[in-house]
Order: sequence, then C-alpha cells, then structure tokens
Amino acid sequence: WNVANTNLAPVNSQLVNIYLSTDGGLTFTRTLIENTPNDGIETVRLANVVTTQARIKVASADNVFFNINNTDFSIFETPSFDLAFDFNQPNYCSEDDITININTAPVLNFREPITFSLNNLPSGFSASFSDNNIEPGQSTTLTIVNEEGFVGSLSFNLNANAGSISKEETLSTIVQNIPGKPSILSPSQSQTDVFFLPIIVWEDQNVLTNYDLQIATDSDFTNIVESAENISGFGYQVQNELEGLTKHFVRIRTKNNCGISDYAVTSFTTENIDCDVAAISNVPIIIPDSVSTIQSTLVLKEKGSIVSVEVRDLRGTHSFISDLRVTLISPQNTQVVLFDGICTEQDNFNVSFSDLAESGNLPCPPVDGLTYLPLDSLDAFTGEEIEGKWTLMIEDLENLDGGQLTNWGLRFCVRNPQFRPDPPLNLKASYAGGKKVQLDWEDVENERSYTVERAVRERTRFEEIAVLPENTTTYIEEFPNSEITYEYRVFATNTIGDSDYSNTIMASLSILNTNNKLSSEIIIYPNPAKDKLYIKNESQQKIEAVYIRNTMGQLIKQQTGQVESIDVTTLQAGLYFIQLQIGNEQIVKQVVIHH
Repeated sequence: WNVANTNLAPVNSQLVNIYLSTDGGLTFTRTLIENTPNDGIETVRLANVVTTQARIKVASADNVFFNINNTDFSIFETPSFDLAFDFNQPNYCSEDDITININTAPVLNFREPITFSLNNLPSGFSASFSDNNIEPGQSTTLTIVNEEGFVGSLSFNLNANAGSISKEETLSTIVQNIPGKPSILSPSQSQTDVFFLPIIVWEDQNVLTNYDLQIATDSDFTNIVESAENISGFGYQVQNELEGLTKHFVRIRTKNNCGISDYAVTSFTTENIDCDVAAISNVPIIIPDSVSTIQSTLVLKEKGSIVSVEVRDLRGTHSFISDLRVTLISPQNTQVVLFDGICTEQDNFNVSFSDLAESGNLPCPPVDGLTYLPLDSLDAFTGEEIEGKWTLMIEDLENLDGGQLTNWGLRFCVRNPQFRPDPPLNLKASYAGGKKVQLDWEDVENERSYTVERAVRERTRFEEIAVLPENTTTYIEEFPNSEITYEYRVFATNTIGDSDYSNTIMASLSILNTNNKLSSEIIIYPNPAKDKLYIKNESQQKIEAVYIRNTMGQLIKQQTGQVESIDVTTLQAGLYFIQLQIGNEQIVKQVVIHH
C-alpha cells in the first residue's frame, strides 16, 4: 500500500491493522495482523477459507483512517495432504522404544501415495516405519530404537513426499534415564555451625526429575523433623527452625517417570541458637481518649545475640485504630514500627508480626489473630543483645477515641544463648511423718541450684530456708510451729540469674493429714478449660473462697462464698493453680486454660 505520508504529521499513523473480507468488502471479520509498522508492505498468512470475493483493508491502529483494495481477488486451496503426529507417551525412558503414530488426511481429494524418511536423527538410534507407502487418510507408525542409551532432548526431521508435494516436520521428545542419586553440596558432610534455617543445595544430572527430602536427628531417620516431596529445582529452604547445637541428618532422592534413586545422605550440626518466648503480665494498660503515648515494658534477663524477633498476640481495644502508631523498641533504642494509621473507622486489634510472614496487608479491622509483615522490618534488631528492657509504644495521634492494651509478647531466637532456668513446676507438699513436710517439684534444665523459701501464711515476707544442688527435686523439713500454716515456694538459679518462682503452696500438719481425702472429694472440670471452670464439691465441708494463681504464685483472680463456677475468659492461656479455702485447710489443683 501507498503510505502517502500518513506516518507523518498531522495524521501520524505509525502502526496499522490489516483485515480480510470474504464478502467483497461488506464486512471485515478476519484479522490478519495488528499493530504492524505503517511501511507499505507486509507478508501475511491468509485465513483458511476459500472465496472469490476477498478484499484487504489497511487501517490506522491509532486513528480513523483506512483504505480498501478496489477489486475482489480469490483465495483457493491446492490439493495436498495433512499430517498429524501422536506420541504414545509424553516422555520416554532410555530403554524404551519411541513410537509415533503418523496420521494423514487428503486435501481436495488428493490421492498420491505418501512416503516417509528421516533427517538429522542422531547416531545411536535406528528407525523404521510400519508402512512407508500409504494413501492419504491412512496411518503408519514410526519406531525409533535407542541403541546406545541416549538421555536428553531428542530432535529430528520427518519428511513426507507425495508426487510433487513435500512436507518436513521437526519432531522432538525427551528421553529420561533411570535416576541416580543426587550430590548434596550444602551443607557439606559434617559441617558445623550451620544456621538453624539452612538452605539445602544439591546437583543432579538426571533428566526431568523432582526430589524427596527428609531431615532427622538420627541416622536411621526415625525422628524426622521436616520433610518435603516433589521438590522441583536443586534447593530447599528449611521451613521449621532446627534445634541448635544438634546433629542433623538430611537425605534426598531423585524421582522421574523411569524410577526412584537411592538416597544421598549427609549430616551437619546446627550452631548454638535457641529460641524462647516471653509475655507481658502488667496489663491491661489504658489508652486515653486524647492525644497521648503509652508504653508497656518487658524485661528479658536472657543473654545472647539476636537472630530473630517476632511480636506475638498483640491485642487491644481502640475505636478508630487509624489513630494509632505502634512501635517496638529494643534495649538499644532501635525502633521498629509495626503498624501506623491502618484502616479507617474499624476498631480493635489482635495480630502478630514476623519477617517470615507471607503478607503485610493487614485486614480491616486487624482482629483475625494471624501473623503479618510489620511496616518496618524486625531484622533491624538482628545482632543486638537480647537482654534488657523491651518497650511497646502506642501513640494515639487523635483526640476522642480510647481503649486499652490487653496483651503482647515476644518470640526471640539468639545466638550463643545464656538463659535463666525455667521456674520449677508442680510444687507439692506431703506429710513426711512426725512434724515434717516433704516438698516435691519437677526438675528443670540449665539450673545450678534450687532455693526453697518459706513464709507464715498471709504474710508477704518469705525467708530462705535451704539452697539445694542441681537436679534436686525434694526437700524435707520439720515445721517450726506445728500449729501454724506456712507457705512455700522454690526458684532455680544458674550463672545468668534466678528463675521465676514456682507455684506457692500452703502446708500445715492439719492440711497434710486431711488434704488427700478432701482433695479427692473436690473435682474441678473441664481441664483444660476455655470459658468457664466448674467446681463439684462432694465433701461435707463448705468452700469459703477460691484463689487462682499463675505459675509465679501471683494472685490473678479470687471469688468468695459458695463457689460453683468461675469465668476464665479473661485469663491468658497457660497453666494455673486453683487454691480452695475450706475452713483452716486449703486444697490446690492445677488447670490449663486455652482459648
């Protein structure tokens, strides 16, 4: 076509579309090409139609101008034949014969016989046709024998000849091997100080494969800590934190359509990384209904270089949470904004934050309890010392709306950790004969000693009565006064510091002599409990009061009078001790609260 300067201003049509009409230009329903340069010439493939009324329209792709050729022309089809190929399977194993069904079809009653030949078939293969002289409309089968066990991509040309017509088609397929085991590159055999979220890397010369992987803490792989199947590629990011200072074993095998390999195995030892959690206890904290800033602090006595920090179970109430900016501040005063001005008129929050979360798009309102990416990366804390005062700062940037912070905590992992011991668990008192009491508790790890303290009931001052060596779980003493009720508690100590206190128990000669029978007559259920605890009293004595204490012995809740049920919906999940006051005696039972 004559461009006629339409590619220049003022028309400035740089691209054109080309259309085909089969009805003399009345309609142009077939597009031959779009957005091709307006340069006056284009090679196009016509539509698969037969017509004597064909016309072409060249139209500006970005303007209203077009032109149509002046006279009809004809499109016709030459008698010929078509070919279609059917591989009997998508890929082949090296010991398989490759079979391809070749189907033919006549075009315009074409009747010349068709013969076949191959070009560019690699050495090491032989080929034959079940019939190499067929009529259009008939089929034949090509069989290729892999005589030397070739593996990889196979490509060759098939020629079909009939009279004066010749056609050539390129055919290709994949030949797979029976897989051998891969080679594990990283971690290397017996490597030490491996990060607790390692990337496992391997290499493999097999074809069209995927992989199964297992990680265990024993060479027999009976204690598997992580596994994955059908991995594509040559690497795997471990998803679950591996235990620090622990020897791990990893094995990987290769799979494809031709079989499964033996496992490749290596072992490595993780570096000294450990993780712990801590939660705030001095809540709720009021968020005033004015422009203000509140701070909640969490003091960590553990030592170690930070590997990762997560904010867990950040919960609170506030109308119009778009007023709030929430920031976590480390002991070194590094500040990470968790969220700032999110949502609009929605209320309240209940979320967690981690750099490993998949998304930072918090819902509105953010109350689904899921984990999200923070606004700023928590990686800013990496390498800092974990010990010290951590601060959660909430800034209310607008007037009128208020609320309260009800919970938050940290999950942290540190390198070369030095943790205080956990508090001794399940402290109990039993009668030891005469005027003696026996205290028993569960041993904890990483302690160097235990300290036993005693106080006269309802007095706040405890005194130290014994320091015991590590691994001790029992202490016996004679009551200083057999007529008095005493309170006992225990804590563990190591070089880093003291643990929190165990539960506090009460003991006297009268309590110990009657506790066993009385305890069996009082039932607290359900255990674990979610919303409410029920007390079934089958004894002849009246319950005068119920005290709920946490594992540090702190009084969390109390009810007086005849108590048959207790609402525990406001309690955080965890272990609690229920103390029932019955006259001068006291029964202690454990319950677990979960929500």
